[in-house]
Amino acid sequence: MKLSHFLGALVIGLTASAVANASAIITNVTADNPSAISGVTIDEDGNVSLTKTFSNTTPITLIFTVSHTTGGGNKFSFNENIINNSGVAWTDFHFQIIEPAEVSGNGVVFTSFQQSELTDFDLLGPSQTIPGFPKSGPRSLNFIADPALPNGGSTDASFDISPFDPGNGCNGNVRTPAPTPCSYTFQLVQTPTFGNNPPVDVPEPASMTILGAGLLGLSRLARRRRA
Repeated sequence: MKLSHFLGALVIGLTASAVANASAIITNVTADNPSAISGVTIDEDGNVSLTKTFSNTTPITLIFTVSHTTGGGNKFSFNENIINNSGVAWTDFHFQIIEPAEVSGNGVVFTSFQQSELTDFDLLGPSQTIPGFPKSGPRSLNFIADPALPNGGSTDASFDISPFDPGNGCNGNVRTPAPTPCSYTFQLVQTPTFGNNPPVDVPEPASMTILGAGLLGLSRLARRRRA
């Protein structure tokens, strides 16, 4: 093999290796109510554990900072002890990922969201939801408890999160050329709910089509009768 061919193959191989090893890493977790969280631990692989206490039923938002690194992967485990000091029993609990608005075309998701767990709660599938919340999926989780989680009780959340890699080549905190950030934040909103708030079925697209066709047929029939 010619030296020039060998060097070219070596450069391509090193480039491919660097791309393959590029990944995201969670570097910090804070909250909109800092006093609500404690014991925040982020291990060297970016896995997160913490304790969160609700003194009322106001949602608590966690803010995750994600940076670029090499090696590892883009899936991180999240383990959380949630304490109910809100004064009421919880019948439902909801997690929702809010992605960074300044970075479009990428995604932060619950990895294999069907495997997410909340002790003594059941995860609703995509065919049902709680009014006022998106159905369970890659960016939303809806849990119901029966019996309700009493005031003074606690539960443990466990799931995986996959943030996207913000990339390398930073100039300060901004990639060159701007405005794509070299690090970014996303939010995880957590909301307990209580009272008689039963889940409702989410219509399948085919069912909506059939319903729409039926309503259209009834409308045409009514017009014919009036004519």
